[in-house]
Amino acid sequence: MLSLLLQPSSDLSLSLFLFFIFSSITTCLSEDDEAFTKCAPLPFRCGNNSYDIRYPFGVDNPNRPSYCSYPGYNLTCTDDGNLFANALSDNFIIQDINYSANVLHVVDADLTSGGCPLPSRNSTIGSFIFSYMNQVLKETGAPSSTIDLFPFNYTNEVMNVTLYVSCTAPLTEMVISSYYLHQLPCLTNGAGNYAYFTLQQLIVSERLAICSGPVIIPLLKSAADKLWQDGGANFGDALERGFDVQWMVGTEWCAECESSGGRCGYNESNPIEATCFCRDGKQIARCSSSKSLLFSIL
Repeated sequence: MLSLLLQPSSDLSLSLFLFFIFSSITTCLSEDDEAFTKCAPLPFRCGNNSYDIRYPFGVDNPNRPSYCSYPGYNLTCTDDGNLFANALSDNFIIQDINYSANVLHVVDADLTSGGCPLPSRNSTIGSFIFSYMNQVLKETGAPSSTIDLFPFNYTNEVMNVTLYVSCTAPLTEMVISSYYLHQLPCLTNGAGNYAYFTLQQLIVSERLAICSGPVIIPLLKSAADKLWQDGGANFGDALERGFDVQWMVGTEWCAECESSGGRCGYNESNPIEATCFCRDGKQIARCSSSKSLLFSIL
């Protein structure tokens, strides 16, 4: 009889306890750190494509602080709907951003016109990046040891194709076989204008002095292999397929930060810090607070 009388009181106590817990959770979750909020993935549309902009990339947006991105990783959208990374200048159009693999798929803007373009320069990324990152160093005043001067590398799925173009005469069969060359039919017109390519390393030889170049073009291995198998017949298509570059900044810690509920960022006063913006403030590499843990459980 006594236990029956006490039951309503116990239920009331439990209800009050649960109300207090969930009220605390709601209050806790509603008070997110400012940097965490401002560095949320930013929907960004360029032409017909939509992207989520997050570390290490940034765009010109008055509500997007600079600490949400890494220096030199700004993206811009042109009037004709092409997305570019400033560190790669305006030479490479970004066609895809893969955050899980830290990879950009890019194509040389000068080689997208279709047909059979005649490359006039290397499409390698190194010289463009080094020049731009030196500019970033001057503008930010940061010591070179804290800024990655080569923020992009080729992935393992990329290889270089070397072109020897505008040759004034056809190369001999001995030269072609010795240097593993293949003629490019679409750039050879038989009127003192011959072109060849190889998948081998860069060759410097007097036997090739009658040609311009060499010109180096990065391609996906699958496209380069098909180019060789087809005897250069699909040259224009291979160029338009582009290639992949991988960004290196944050690859050692950013995925861990995001998996713990945080958002990766950049500490301007300590550039080498693995800055992770969490719901309750900045932490190093990952969020370990009860608040972040509670949110991930919910």
